[in-house]
Amino acid sequence: MSVYYEPFSPEIRANPYPVYARLRAEAPVYWAKEAKGWVLSRYEDVHYVLTEPELFSSEAMGAALSGRPPETTAASETPRIVIQLDPPDHAPMRGLLNRGFTPRRISQIEIRLREIVAEAMRGLCDRPSIDVVSELAVPVPTIVIAELLGIGKDRLGDFRRWSKNIIAGVVGSKRPSSPDAAPDASFLQSVEEMRVYLGGLAEARRKDPRDDLLSQLVAAEAGAAALNPEEVLLFAFVLLIAGNETTTNLIGSLVRALLEHPDQLAKVLADRSLIPNAIEETLRCEAPIQFFYRRARKDVERHGTLIRKGDIVIGLTGSANRDERRYANPDRFDITRDASGHLTFGFGIHYCLGASLARLEAQLVLEALLDELPKRRLDASAVDNVDSFLFRGPRALVLERVA
Repeated sequence: MSVYYEPFSPEIRANPYPVYARLRAEAPVYWAKEAKGWVLSRYEDVHYVLTEPELFSSEAMGAALSGRPPETTAASETPRIVIQLDPPDHAPMRGLLNRGFTPRRISQIEIRLREIVAEAMRGLCDRPSIDVVSELAVPVPTIVIAELLGIGKDRLGDFRRWSKNIIAGVVGSKRPSSPDAAPDASFLQSVEEMRVYLGGLAEARRKDPRDDLLSQLVAAEAGAAALNPEEVLLFAFVLLIAGNETTTNLIGSLVRALLEHPDQLAKVLADRSLIPNAIEETLRCEAPIQFFYRRARKDVERHGTLIRKGDIVIGLTGSANRDERRYANPDRFDITRDASGHLTFGFGIHYCLGASLARLEAQLVLEALLDELPKRRLDASAVDNVDSFLFRGPRALVLERVA
């Protein structure tokens, strides 16, 4: 077998899709030696793992996101966060967080979100050069998730810095080279600064609750979900990072894809009702999160390969979304295709809580920016991907005015 893949291999970070295609064709169940896990790349297999929690435990995600090796970390060693809980513990935690993403809450957020987008766009189109990422894709979702949690705007810069350092330290270039290696100093400092800030804010909400998600999390310390103070901080921590990083990557990838495919941009300009289609096709083609971890709870066989109980399974969302068995011409960006069924937001009990909010944010940003795009060209020399092997999206996206 000549195909080689490792989840944290820097060689494929720029463009993983050719390797994904070879995995699907030659090794749909592939042993990644360094990651110590079975890599599944076809849509059917990734979907299967997502929808069978009795066979595949999510606790491996908690280990991975805490910086611990998932292949050697037991569930008892990781604090409870919703993305790594299995039934029956998952349901009460999910129910708690659902309160922050009800249709009523999203409707309320939309009113404020339109104001945030308008504020970010103010004067932007007058500039000869704009960076869509730093001036739109970063501030809009960061402000939204911060206000949802009840965090002041004066700390948004800190949260972006903390998020950047934490992601680089867990799933980026500053990730420790081995389980015994010391974590990066900027990662440790960011974790501690965020912990201190959120801890102080949580304590303030215990004394003076407000109409925000952090107050609901604090209130759950005495409720059915029985969160402890550390878990309250972890919930807020995960929401802050997941809530802004993934949407930031979606917005950046959406604008980049349209500029790199002028025929598709022309279609959206001619028919604004295609904006949701463009968002779904971007989610399919450029999944903001490229893979996930699970641990086999029983022996499972796929394609003649035995995955033993306790083995780590790595589901390649970014590959499943481009499986030719599911989508015709999967590498083509086509906003008129039916992209439904993509696995970017997961599937089953762990389907992304913030999926509707992420779609709404991307839609409102594109609506505000769309008329400006034909007047701009993409500065390819200023396009670079985020420092992560798990997350995918442009770190910068500079648009120059066409003379």
